[in-house]
Amino acid sequence: MASRETVSRARRGKASRTKKDIARAIAQEYKITQVKAKQVIQGVLDAIVDVLVEQERLELRNFGVFEVVVRKERKARNPRTDQPVTVPRRKRVRFKPGRLILQRLNGTPPE
Repeated sequence: MASRETVSRARRGKASRTKKDIARAIAQEYKITQVKAKQVIQGVLDAIVDVLVEQERLELRNFGVFEVVVRKERKARNPRTDQPVTVPRRKRVRFKPGRLILQRLNGTPPE
C-alpha cells in the first residue's frame, strides 16, 4: 500500500526531490561518495539553522535571504468547540528568493 505522502505527490503531478536525490547528483558531479555528499549537505543545512537561531537572518548572495519573523500572539476560535483560544507568539522562517532564482524560475534572461 502506498503511503499518504506518495499518493499526495502523485496527485500533484510531480514527485518531490529529496536530500538523497541531491546527494546522488552532487556525488556524481564531484566524484565523491553519496555518503560524503549527504554529510556535506547536512552540514550546510545545520549551519543555516545555527545562523538563524543565533542571528535570525542569513543572506546568501544570488540565492536569497532567510529571515526569522515573529508572529504575534492572537485570538482564534477552536472550530470543534467554538471556544475562543489564544494562539501564542511564534517564530517562523521566511525565505525571500534572490533575483537569479526568480529569473530562472520565470525563464527570463539574467540582467
